[in-house]
Amino acid sequence: MPQQVKFCSSLFAFMVMYGFGASALAQAPTSRVAARIDETQVTTLQGNVHPMARGDFDQGGVTPETPLEHMVLQLEPSAAQQAGLDTLVDAQHDPHSPLYHQWLTPAEYGSRFGASLQDLSRITGWLAGHGFAVNEIAVNHRQITFSGNAGQVEDTFHTQIHRFVVGGVSHVANTQDPQIPAAMAGVVSGILSLHNFRHVRISSQE
Repeated sequence: MPQQVKFCSSLFAFMVMYGFGASALAQAPTSRVAARIDETQVTTLQGNVHPMARGDFDQGGVTPETPLEHMVLQLEPSAAQQAGLDTLVDAQHDPHSPLYHQWLTPAEYGSRFGASLQDLSRITGWLAGHGFAVNEIAVNHRQITFSGNAGQVEDTFHTQIHRFVVGGVSHVANTQDPQIPAAMAGVVSGILSLHNFRHVRISSQE
Protein backbone atom coordinates (compact mmCIF):
# COMPACT_ATOMS: atom_id res chain seq x y z
CA MET A 1 0.00 0.00 0.00
CA PRO A 2 2.77 2.55 0.84
CA GLN A 3 4.34 1.91 -2.57
CA GLN A 4 0.98 2.47 -4.25
CA VAL A 5 0.51 5.77 -2.35
CA LYS A 6 4.03 6.84 -3.32
CA PHE A 7 3.34 6.07 -6.98
CA CYS A 8 0.05 8.00 -6.92
CA SER A 9 1.77 10.98 -5.31
CA SER A 10 4.51 10.92 -7.94
CA LEU A 11 1.95 10.64 -10.72
CA PHE A 12 0.01 13.62 -9.32
CA ALA A 13 3.23 15.66 -9.14
CA PHE A 14 4.00 14.76 -12.75
CA MET A 15 0.53 15.76 -13.88
CA VAL A 16 0.84 19.15 -12.19
CA MET A 17 4.35 19.70 -13.56
CA TYR A 18 3.30 19.01 -17.15
CA GLY A 19 -0.03 20.77 -17.01
CA PHE A 20 -2.18 17.67 -16.60
CA GLY A 21 -5.01 17.36 -14.13
CA ALA A 22 -7.07 14.32 -13.26
CA SER A 23 -9.92 15.75 -15.31
CA ALA A 24 -7.63 16.46 -18.25
CA LEU A 25 -6.43 12.88 -18.35
CA ALA A 26 -10.00 11.59 -18.46
CA GLN A 27 -11.44 14.36 -20.61
CA ALA A 28 -13.06 13.26 -23.87
CA PRO A 29 -11.69 14.79 -27.09
CA THR A 30 -13.23 18.08 -28.16
CA SER A 31 -15.63 17.84 -31.11
CA ARG A 32 -14.43 19.83 -34.12
CA VAL A 33 -16.84 18.96 -36.96
CA ALA A 34 -19.71 21.43 -37.31
CA ALA A 35 -23.22 20.09 -36.80
CA ARG A 36 -24.15 21.24 -40.31
CA ILE A 37 -21.72 20.11 -43.01
CA ASP A 38 -21.87 22.59 -45.90
CA GLU A 39 -21.13 20.73 -49.14
CA THR A 40 -20.51 24.01 -51.02
CA GLN A 41 -17.50 24.92 -48.89
CA VAL A 42 -14.69 22.48 -49.63
CA THR A 43 -11.00 22.07 -49.04
CA THR A 44 -8.47 20.01 -51.02
CA LEU A 45 -6.48 17.20 -49.40
CA GLN A 46 -3.07 17.67 -50.99
CA GLY A 47 -0.76 14.77 -51.78
CA ASN A 48 -3.45 12.15 -52.29
CA VAL A 49 -2.70 11.17 -55.91
CA HIS A 50 -0.47 8.16 -56.61
CA PRO A 51 2.67 9.05 -58.65
CA MET A 52 1.83 6.38 -61.23
CA ALA A 53 -1.59 7.91 -61.90
CA ARG A 54 -0.23 10.02 -64.74
CA GLY A 55 -1.22 10.87 -68.26
CA ASP A 56 1.01 8.47 -70.17
CA PHE A 57 -0.59 5.49 -68.38
CA ASP A 58 -4.15 6.84 -68.44
CA GLN A 59 -6.77 4.72 -70.21
CA GLY A 60 -9.74 6.94 -69.36
CA GLY A 61 -12.51 6.92 -66.79
CA VAL A 62 -14.01 3.79 -65.28
CA THR A 63 -17.75 3.13 -65.11
CA PRO A 64 -19.58 4.65 -62.12
CA GLU A 65 -20.40 1.16 -60.85
CA THR A 66 -16.73 0.17 -60.50
CA PRO A 67 -16.35 -0.97 -56.87
CA LEU A 68 -13.84 0.69 -54.57
CA GLU A 69 -13.41 -1.17 -51.32
CA HIS A 70 -11.53 -0.57 -48.06
CA MET A 71 -11.00 3.13 -48.54
CA VAL A 72 -9.77 4.84 -45.39
CA LEU A 73 -10.37 8.31 -44.03
CA GLN A 74 -7.27 9.22 -42.04
CA LEU A 75 -8.09 11.37 -39.01
CA GLU A 76 -5.70 13.71 -37.22
CA PRO A 77 -5.56 14.96 -33.62
CA SER A 78 -6.13 18.55 -32.61
CA ALA A 79 -3.11 20.68 -31.73
CA ALA A 80 -3.89 20.23 -28.03
CA GLN A 81 -4.17 16.45 -28.42
CA GLN A 82 -0.87 16.29 -30.31
CA ALA A 83 0.87 18.36 -27.65
CA GLY A 84 -0.52 16.09 -24.94
CA LEU A 85 0.51 13.00 -26.85
CA ASP A 86 4.05 14.31 -27.38
CA THR A 87 4.35 15.01 -23.66
CA LEU A 88 3.02 11.57 -22.77
CA VAL A 89 5.39 9.80 -25.16
CA ASP A 90 8.37 11.69 -23.71
CA ALA A 91 7.27 10.65 -20.21
CA GLN A 92 6.79 7.03 -21.24
CA HIS A 93 10.40 6.93 -22.39
CA ASP A 94 11.82 8.77 -19.38
CA PRO A 95 13.08 6.29 -16.72
CA HIS A 96 12.59 8.95 -14.04
CA SER A 97 8.93 9.53 -14.88
CA PRO A 98 6.11 7.73 -13.03
CA LEU A 99 4.62 7.14 -16.50
CA TYR A 100 7.72 5.29 -17.74
CA HIS A 101 6.57 2.36 -19.91
CA GLN A 102 2.94 2.93 -18.88
CA TRP A 103 1.62 2.16 -22.36
CA LEU A 104 -1.93 2.87 -23.48
CA THR A 105 -4.26 0.32 -25.01
CA PRO A 106 -5.72 1.26 -28.43
CA ALA A 107 -9.02 2.07 -26.73
CA GLU A 108 -7.33 4.31 -24.15
CA TYR A 109 -5.41 6.02 -26.93
CA GLY A 110 -8.62 6.62 -28.88
CA SER A 111 -10.47 8.03 -25.88
CA ARG A 112 -7.74 10.62 -25.33
CA PHE A 113 -6.07 11.29 -28.68
CA GLY A 114 -8.55 10.13 -31.30
CA ALA A 115 -11.55 11.87 -32.87
CA SER A 116 -14.50 12.49 -30.57
CA LEU A 117 -17.49 10.19 -30.71
CA GLN A 118 -19.59 13.09 -31.98
CA ASP A 119 -17.14 13.81 -34.81
CA LEU A 120 -17.02 10.12 -35.73
CA SER A 121 -20.82 10.05 -35.82
CA ARG A 122 -21.02 13.14 -38.03
CA ILE A 123 -18.37 11.92 -40.46
CA THR A 124 -19.80 8.41 -40.78
CA GLY A 125 -23.27 9.90 -41.18
CA TRP A 126 -21.94 12.10 -43.97
CA LEU A 127 -20.40 9.06 -45.70
CA ALA A 128 -23.62 7.06 -45.35
CA GLY A 129 -25.57 10.00 -46.75
CA HIS A 130 -23.49 9.69 -49.93
CA GLY A 131 -24.26 5.97 -50.20
CA PHE A 132 -21.02 4.56 -48.78
CA ALA A 133 -20.94 1.56 -46.48
CA VAL A 134 -18.96 2.26 -43.30
CA ASN A 135 -17.00 -0.93 -42.63
CA GLU A 136 -15.06 -0.10 -39.50
CA ILE A 137 -14.05 2.64 -37.10
CA ALA A 138 -10.59 1.88 -35.75
CA VAL A 139 -10.36 1.42 -31.98
CA ASN A 140 -7.85 4.28 -31.83
CA HIS A 141 -10.43 6.58 -33.50
CA ARG A 142 -7.92 7.64 -36.14
CA GLN A 143 -9.25 5.75 -39.19
CA ILE A 144 -12.65 5.11 -40.76
CA THR A 145 -12.80 2.34 -43.35
CA PHE A 146 -15.56 2.53 -45.94
CA SER A 147 -16.56 1.10 -49.32
CA GLY A 148 -18.49 2.29 -52.35
CA ASN A 149 -18.05 2.79 -56.08
CA ALA A 150 -16.35 5.17 -58.47
CA GLY A 151 -19.49 7.22 -59.05
CA GLN A 152 -19.92 7.86 -55.35
CA VAL A 153 -16.26 8.84 -54.99
CA GLU A 154 -16.49 11.27 -57.90
CA ASP A 155 -19.67 12.83 -56.52
CA THR A 156 -18.47 13.02 -52.93
CA PHE A 157 -14.76 13.79 -53.21
CA HIS A 158 -14.79 15.65 -56.56
CA THR A 159 -12.13 13.52 -58.21
CA GLN A 160 -12.46 11.24 -61.22
CA ILE A 161 -11.44 7.58 -61.09
CA HIS A 162 -9.53 6.40 -64.16
CA ARG A 163 -7.93 3.18 -65.28
CA PHE A 164 -4.15 3.15 -65.68
CA VAL A 165 -2.04 0.44 -67.31
CA VAL A 166 1.52 0.26 -66.02
CA GLY A 167 3.84 -2.49 -67.20
CA GLY A 168 0.88 -4.42 -68.61
CA VAL A 169 -0.96 -4.36 -65.27
CA SER A 170 -4.31 -2.56 -64.98
CA HIS A 171 -5.02 -0.30 -62.01
CA VAL A 172 -7.66 2.19 -60.98
CA ALA A 173 -6.85 5.47 -59.26
CA ASN A 174 -8.07 8.99 -58.62
CA THR A 175 -6.77 11.63 -61.01
CA GLN A 176 -6.98 14.69 -58.73
CA ASP A 177 -6.49 15.36 -55.05
CA PRO A 178 -9.83 14.71 -53.34
CA GLN A 179 -11.89 17.44 -51.72
CA ILE A 180 -13.91 17.31 -48.52
CA PRO A 181 -16.25 19.79 -46.85
CA ALA A 182 -14.27 22.49 -45.05
CA ALA A 183 -16.21 21.62 -41.87
CA MET A 184 -14.20 18.39 -41.62
CA ALA A 185 -10.81 19.85 -42.57
CA GLY A 186 -9.50 19.96 -39.01
CA VAL A 187 -10.22 16.27 -38.46
CA VAL A 188 -9.81 14.48 -41.82
CA SER A 189 -6.22 14.66 -43.03
CA GLY A 190 -6.29 12.30 -46.02
CA ILE A 191 -7.94 9.43 -47.87
CA LEU A 192 -6.08 6.17 -48.34
CA SER A 193 -6.77 3.54 -50.99
CA LEU A 194 -8.49 5.58 -53.67
CA HIS A 195 -6.25 3.48 -55.93
CA ASN A 196 -5.06 -0.13 -56.04
CA PHE A 197 -1.41 0.39 -56.98
CA ARG A 198 -0.42 -0.87 -53.53
CA HIS A 199 -1.13 -4.46 -54.60
CA VAL A 200 1.66 -4.53 -57.19
CA ARG A 201 5.26 -3.44 -56.86
CA ILE A 202 6.00 -0.78 -59.50
CA SER A 203 9.46 -0.63 -61.03
CA SER A 204 11.13 2.78 -61.03
CA GLN A 205 11.91 2.20 -64.73
CA GLU A 206 8.21 2.14 -65.70
